[in-house]
Amino acid sequence: MYFSNIKIGNIKISFNCPSRRWQKFIKKNYHPFLVAKSSAYKVTLKCNKNPIQNKLSVTKSINKWIIKRDDFVSFTTFNLKNTDLEITENKYSFDSWLRIYFTLLALKNRGILVHGAGYFLSSREYPSKNSGVYLFIGRSGAGKSSLIKILGREYALSDELVHIYEKSGRIFGASTPFWGELKKGCGKVYQGKIKNIFLLEHSKTNAIKSLRSNEAVKGILKNVLFFSKNNRNIEKLLNLSSNITKKLSIYGLGFRLDVKRKDLIGLISEKYEN
Repeated sequence: MYFSNIKIGNIKISFNCPSRRWQKFIKKNYHPFLVAKSSAYKVTLKCNKNPIQNKLSVTKSINKWIIKRDDFVSFTTFNLKNTDLEITENKYSFDSWLRIYFTLLALKNRGILVHGAGYFLSSREYPSKNSGVYLFIGRSGAGKSSLIKILGREYALSDELVHIYEKSGRIFGASTPFWGELKKGCGKVYQGKIKNIFLLEHSKTNAIKSLRSNEAVKGILKNVLFFSKNNRNIEKLLNLSSNITKKLSIYGLGFRLDVKRKDLIGLISEKYEN
């Protein structure tokens, strides 16, 4: 067997590959996230040569989680420690399954995947600004990729899905291998304490507005990637989203596509109040 280990945010996953080709596939497509040490979360891969027509479903039986679609099926123990995955050998299938599986792992470890663009503001580049992670949340078409194009890809966490997690009472943002329009990503991994979260809005001006706590919670929940219908997981999601809004400032952000990078950075960083 051949092994590959990746780490996304605070979560490591170990893959037991059936061939060197599968191992190379993971290393090629997830190379910025590769780590040496193995994880308690183990996935055993098997090539799916006879796909069965299935609609996407994420279900929990008495002692396992089952994730099914046309091109993959996986069975995961209740504690998420061991998974058997049968999947078509292509990046689209594997990336899709990994996103779904990761939502379960993230929630178990007090985290979520959100539809958002993340940007790491470096103190080396802007020593007078509040360095750290700034998160911009919104569904497809909200302007996530456009915003990253303005800020620059070099320090981007993603332009599609960002991992948010709570650790020691603080809220962190982390890079993911899940990118949207800017498919190749930046080739680097960033994570750090989140300074502010902004809910993206279409606007003809560059403006920030404060949000009430209920608006902030609704804004986060609308943009969480979440598939489980398990009541306990839903309760965890609600509690974590509420806690995020209590610990961080959440704003609405509108920006023009012709805004200058330095003006946008000045706008978002001056709203840091934590």
